[in-house]
Amino acid sequence: QEAFDEIGRMADPEATYRIVLHANAGDEKKPITTPAKIKHLTIASEEGEKQLTYSNGITLKSDVTLEDISLAPSVASSSLTLGDYVLELKDCSVAAEKKIATVSGSSTKKTSELILDNTDLYVYGTVKGIGSLTLADATLTTETDMTVGNIVNPEGTSGNIIGTATITRSQEVITKVAPKITIEGTAAIEGNGIAVTLREKLKTGFETIDFSATEANVIREMGIAFVK
Repeated sequence: QEAFDEIGRMADPEATYRIVLHANAGDEKKPITTPAKIKHLTIASEEGEKQLTYSNGITLKSDVTLEDISLAPSVASSSLTLGDYVLELKDCSVAAEKKIATVSGSSTKKTSELILDNTDLYVYGTVKGIGSLTLADATLTTETDMTVGNIVNPEGTSGNIIGTATITRSQEVITKVAPKITIEGTAAIEGNGIAVTLREKLKTGFETIDFSATEANVIREMGIAFVK
């Protein structure tokens, strides 16, 4: 927090800052709000992944890169709130038994961006209002709705989206698939592609949908196969 306060006092809109963690950091009783009126902030670990602890969320007030960081929220309703900013998670993870409940931006039409670089992120609630989602050797898993503007898969990388869908059956044959994944803009697939897996929520948990028991036209109508 002292580093955040010092950066905030300087408030240089053209400056980039880098904080290096030599040990686990943060406060389980307080949320994290990044400094405002700066160009970019990087928080990175030195010599192995370090935990960043906080209470109910991280709120961006500038573009932020977390590098080799283990997110360790102390409450189940923890959120990542991007506003109109960019959050890059590079070589990051979520600490064991910790949860990310929601990820949100201000609007799919604005400048917020979530970049997952060699990072797998499991979100127990919604992903919404994100202007752009980049998957570079990364997997984004959601249990409910995902709504983003554009989706990007950089050259030389692969991506995965694991989402959910509402299923309609007739005599045990799937006749309609309504994915809870909405891409409002474009898909820029320059890499190896993004594989989309859909799951159905059952009383016993989630089950991957078996499309071998699906009418062919259902798959054509889905329109979410972002494979190059």
